[in-house]
Amino acid sequence: MLRYIIILLFVLGFLNNYLIGISIPVIPDIDYVKEVIKGSGLKFSNPYILELKQDEGGIIYYGSYHNVNLNHPQFNDIEKRWDNYKPEIAYSEGQVWPLIKSRDKAIKKYGEQGLLRYLAYRDRVKIKCIEPPIKKEIKYLRKFYPMSKIKIYYILRQLIISREILKRKISIDKHTKFLIKKNHKNIFKNRYPRNYYEFNLIVKKLLPELKDWEKIDSKYFMDIRKPNNWLARMNVFVNKFRDKHMAKIINKSLKKGERVFAIVGKSHVVNQENKLLRKPNFTVNRIQTFE
Repeated sequence: MLRYIIILLFVLGFLNNYLIGISIPVIPDIDYVKEVIKGSGLKFSNPYILELKQDEGGIIYYGSYHNVNLNHPQFNDIEKRWDNYKPEIAYSEGQVWPLIKSRDKAIKKYGEQGLLRYLAYRDRVKIKCIEPPIKKEIKYLRKFYPMSKIKIYYILRQLIISREILKRKISIDKHTKFLIKKNHKNIFKNRYPRNYYEFNLIVKKLLPELKDWEKIDSKYFMDIRKPNNWLARMNVFVNKFRDKHMAKIINKSLKKGERVFAIVGKSHVVNQENKLLRKPNFTVNRIQTFE
């Protein structure tokens, strides 16, 4: 009898955490968090570039500053390094971005990833996404968080990307409705929250310190100092999972002797560097400022 009571209490406790979304994940190691927040520790708008070269194959791993400003010097720097290196394969962050057959328009629309897509097309270089499949990310996060929180995380993150990085003038409510509908069909199926009304209610409940969640910015995703900021902690889990996957993809290409050119956010290169530097017989070059 006692055994059944214990099992019942366990199940009820699990369901309570799952349904109202108050599960508390394990806090990740603080060194990783510092790297995520501070990136390379250099000037924020400068890239951090890691070059690994050997007789056959290597990589230019370009840690970029995410932006769509055509006049930013990193775009000329990317193109110069690409032309000199003549890669065999390219890897992009986020996805393989839509092709725009104009260099400047590609940058204005999608930033450094738009430029990478354009250069790969121009030179007939194979391009792939370096990210893990979204379903694998979600499966990993389900170990620590309920699906409602995971869905909120991805929708709010995409809002920030659209507004801060891609510089799109968006109607928050319409864009949120679109993202909920898109994710509702493609990723989360019939998972709560299922519409804008439910989303608004659950965000106010789970993120009460956000007086106006529609004005959320990227800083909130990085601030783990606030004890109730589970979004920032989830962001660390996601990036740690992504970094592990990215490094694995690169190592596979290096084993094949491929000449790789990859562009990701600067902090990813910093966080993956130790994993990549385990490779023997590579010449290592770190570039922290523009030449």
